[in-house]
Amino acid sequence: MALPSNPKNWLQKFLFAHTRQTLADGRPLYAYKMRDVTYADLKIHFHQIILLDSRGKLALRFAPIFCLYAAETFSREHAEGPWTWDTVFKPLGLETPPQSCMADWVEEGLKWWRRPPVLRNAGGNRLFLVTIACEGGLPLRLLQRENAYLTQFFRAVLDHYCRNGQGGVEIAETVARQQLERLPRSLRHDPVFHLAATLIAKIGELQPHIGEAANPIAALDAKFKHWRRDLPLRLEDQVAETLLTGLVRRVGELAQEAAARLRWRGQLRETAVGWRVEKRLEVPERLNSVQISEWIGAPKPDQPRWRLLLHTPGGAEVVAWLTLIQGQGSSAHYRREWLRPGGLTLTGTAVGQFHRVSLHDGQQDYPLTVRDGEAWGDLPWVFVERGAAGHREWFTEGSARIRSKNAWVLASSDCSPQPANDGCERLSHIAELCRTVYRISGEVDWLTPQQDRYRMTCDAETESEESFMVCGGT
Repeated sequence: MALPSNPKNWLQKFLFAHTRQTLADGRPLYAYKMRDVTYADLKIHFHQIILLDSRGKLALRFAPIFCLYAAETFSREHAEGPWTWDTVFKPLGLETPPQSCMADWVEEGLKWWRRPPVLRNAGGNRLFLVTIACEGGLPLRLLQRENAYLTQFFRAVLDHYCRNGQGGVEIAETVARQQLERLPRSLRHDPVFHLAATLIAKIGELQPHIGEAANPIAALDAKFKHWRRDLPLRLEDQVAETLLTGLVRRVGELAQEAAARLRWRGQLRETAVGWRVEKRLEVPERLNSVQISEWIGAPKPDQPRWRLLLHTPGGAEVVAWLTLIQGQGSSAHYRREWLRPGGLTLTGTAVGQFHRVSLHDGQQDYPLTVRDGEAWGDLPWVFVERGAAGHREWFTEGSARIRSKNAWVLASSDCSPQPANDGCERLSHIAELCRTVYRISGEVDWLTPQQDRYRMTCDAETESEESFMVCGGT
């Protein structure tokens, strides 16, 4: 790429070469996947304009050029220790400019690239260096140097993140910080945690598209041509490719593990006619005899068909067939066929009534252990947003600590909220349940007529579920 006469022309040519457009489209800077020859040209170009305009006040498009160069340089040059702006300016033989200048450049440059605002820490302070470092993606030299530690760390974060319902980058970063003991002190820096969160959240988004595929990489390649582009990794290196392959295969294993479990998935939904609660039974569409044996707690000879029963106060009902489709013994495979359109879903007051499921082979009934199978009780119900779609999913009832910044609570009409700040908004009332819907943030106590008190804390460092907590007198 020939050296253009000004930054505006350089950026237009850069964007057109990478996107066939001349305006930024909002993707992270690492997603442009800059090649070595382009970076060398960018480095020369930025060096020349900063020598002529050390405060970045004269050259048009100085700020976006700075952001692109700084992000790419962090990605290519950072190898160990604390992250500093010296990494960006030492290769140019320059002193690091004043912090106030770089703060202005970062803020203005991110706007031009149509990127989100500067990251902030828990105290609300803006993190200019961390933001730009994360725009560059995971540094290749750091990954090569600390591969063993980072691979174990990323896998642990991925496991905890997926098994707890995902939830986006903020939740992934909280999980990453909880796993800091897996890293040496030299790696315990904000950019590492945020880059880990970005990588894990992106890989988590791929999980539904992997399903039960034997080869998750091939499955993604078939569905999404550019799925690698959106990851904060430089994949021209074998170490990075190996890390990514391992994580994607692991998320495939987690998807299969989740699909093999029986679970009641509770949700709070806002519909055109108001708010509603529901519990939907999740049963794999295809399963084998080994899984069935684990469910019932005993090996069984091949059965041509199993009946899945729902037991409620109204009696027992066959809700699905598990039909043998091929094989025998441990290699026998079954297909689940719902007898109710759309599967088995409990709504309204049914979620609080007794219900259990079992398998029946025609002679004997086998009660099944199902995750979240208990009827919802009298305490305040708590829901949090999970997954990329942001569904409000059942979390617990009673007191809780929640990583998410917000939660939704359904409390009985005689249960009064006592927020520590203004973080409690009344949304609606569900007459059928005699419960009011609230959206909360921060810390909120719920007081019953019996003076029982339940405390819910959002944006917590750790997540916990407790059915009961007394904070005051009884």
